[in-house]
Amino acid sequence: MRSFELDRGLISGIAFSLLLLPIIGTAATIHVYPGQSIQAAVNKAAPGDTVLVHDGIYQEAGTAYCAPWVDGYPSACGTARTAAVLVTKPLALHASGNVRLIGSGASGLTDGIVIMGPGPNPKNPKQPSTISGVEVKGFNLDNFARNGIVLGYVTNFNVEENSVSNMQEVGIWPMLSANGQVKKNVAYGTKDSALWVEASENIRVVNNDLSAAPTGLEVTISKNIVMESNKIHDNTTGIGLYHPAGAGLPQAYWPKFKYGNWIAVNNNVYENNMPNPVNDGGYVGQIPSGIGMLVMGVSDIALSANKISKNNFLGIGVMDWCVGQVMAASSFGISLSYADCVASLPDGFKDATVKSVSVTHNLFGNNGSTPQLPGIPGADLLYVGADAFGGPSGKNNCQSNNKNSGATTTPSIVAMPATGLAECKGWNR
Repeated sequence: MRSFELDRGLISGIAFSLLLLPIIGTAATIHVYPGQSIQAAVNKAAPGDTVLVHDGIYQEAGTAYCAPWVDGYPSACGTARTAAVLVTKPLALHASGNVRLIGSGASGLTDGIVIMGPGPNPKNPKQPSTISGVEVKGFNLDNFARNGIVLGYVTNFNVEENSVSNMQEVGIWPMLSANGQVKKNVAYGTKDSALWVEASENIRVVNNDLSAAPTGLEVTISKNIVMESNKIHDNTTGIGLYHPAGAGLPQAYWPKFKYGNWIAVNNNVYENNMPNPVNDGGYVGQIPSGIGMLVMGVSDIALSANKISKNNFLGIGVMDWCVGQVMAASSFGISLSYADCVASLPDGFKDATVKSVSVTHNLFGNNGSTPQLPGIPGADLLYVGADAFGGPSGKNNCQSNNKNSGATTTPSIVAMPATGLAECKGWNR
């Protein structure tokens, strides 16, 4: 198992180039004022320029675009997607003052700000598939039909100090991207995750405020992800680290690297008790309320030095993906067996167990007062392996040096089976 010192070192290592991200060469600055078009300025800008948008309310006409990961390449839009602002070149997009970029709800533009590289071109494999060096900073986005800020095939990016609210899907969504940071943003009021890192690597998520979503911060099919010093509250589930079956991308676009090395450290995760706003019976709609952190069917995860409090069901839940799916389905009156869940998993990802998950040095408080699933108790920390139900066992999962802020300093820990959550060795600091 990794030590606390190694985790800290990895945090620094993953950020190998991130401190340099905001430094984007700017040949010129193009100013945009109310009544003018942000998109027109972006179109005019040369690579490396800064587009500086001044205080005011902006409602763009929208630019149609195709997502390579959905439409294929070359892209041929069948169902048009429309971005208020579409960025396809390296530049800095900055807001000065209170800049509001607004949509028109479910019937309006699909997305707010979309930064998108060309994606792989099978007809010309040597063609670059990404754009490198983009910063989006200081915008207030509200009320778009799908997503707030979307990045696809982008490297060396910085998304900072934006406020994203009332999206029908995701607030901030880096996918198929690498070597970036999402920092000091506020995202709330979404029908999917407030912030979702998907199919990406070497991403740092730090000092964000994420609330009022089915999952505040979600990670899927990614590697080398650091989640540090975020405030995550008033969601259905605070942090969700999910098996590839929870991914939104078609499997053909999943990265080929090994997923894992996800670290959540020094986050404040509290009062994630919002009733799930999604009622369609699908995966998102089955996420139970009252969970601080939920780790399902993934491996190589470290949860350290977080403050986790007032989550009514679980402070942290660590479980086999299919066990979680079976339990959630039963609470909705849906019949699902463990074997049927495993059979439905994508080829190459039939292993639904959790492995090498360490839970250390966390401070719990007042979690677990209101259990949500039949037969599953509330707790500060719950581990449920499939071997408790006759399935395969998880491996190398452990906990140590966790505390409770109440009169009883030992957190409530439930492991099913009892042998599934050992004491981490070498963590006595």
